[in-house]
Amino acid sequence: MAVLISPSGSWILRRGRCLAGALVLLLLVWAAGGQPGNVEYRIKAAYLFNFAKFVSWPSTVFPSPDAPIVIGILGNDPFGSEIDETIADKAIEGRPLRVKRLGDTNSWEGCHILFIASSERKTLPQILQKLGTCPILTVAEMEEFTDIGGMIRFFPYENNIRFAIDLGPVDAAGLKISSKLLQVAVVKGIARK
Repeated sequence: MAVLISPSGSWILRRGRCLAGALVLLLLVWAAGGQPGNVEYRIKAAYLFNFAKFVSWPSTVFPSPDAPIVIGILGNDPFGSEIDETIADKAIEGRPLRVKRLGDTNSWEGCHILFIASSERKTLPQILQKLGTCPILTVAEMEEFTDIGGMIRFFPYENNIRFAIDLGPVDAAGLKISSKLLQVAVVKGIARK
C-alpha cells in the first residue's frame, strides 16, 4: 500500500481524497453521457489522457515539436475502443495523442505512457527491468505494481477508481509530475523539493 508523504500529514490525505472524489465524480458524469461500454475502462482512459496533460517528458523524447504523445498498451487490451474514443481529436500543447497496441515487450519504443495489462503479471518484473530508467510513464492496475518499480497504479477505493504514484521511478526516468496531479493521488516515494 502506498503511503502519503507530506509535511502536513492527514490533512493533505483528506484533501486529496476530496479532490480525487470530485474528479472521479466528474469522470463518471462524463462517462455516463457517452456511448454504452465499459465504464471502468472509460474512466481509466480519461485518467490516462489526464496523466498526459500533467506529466512532462525530457524534450529529447520527441523528434519534433508536433510529434504525438503515444499511449502504448502492452498485453491484452482491456480498453477496447474506450481509449481511442477518449483521445480522439485531442491534443496537448500542440501534440496529438495516439494509441499503440503492442505485440511484445520490445515494441514500446516511441511510447510516452505505457499501460501494462494484467495479462502481463507473470513477466512484470522483467518488463520493468527492461524499461529501466526509460522516460516512459508506466501505468497498471496490478496490486504489486508500485512496490516493484511501476510508476502509477489504479486501484478501487469506495466504489471509485483511485491511483497511487511512486515518485522514485518517476524521478529516475527524468519525468516531472505536476503538483495538480499529485494532489489527487496517493503518493509514495521521496517528496519533491
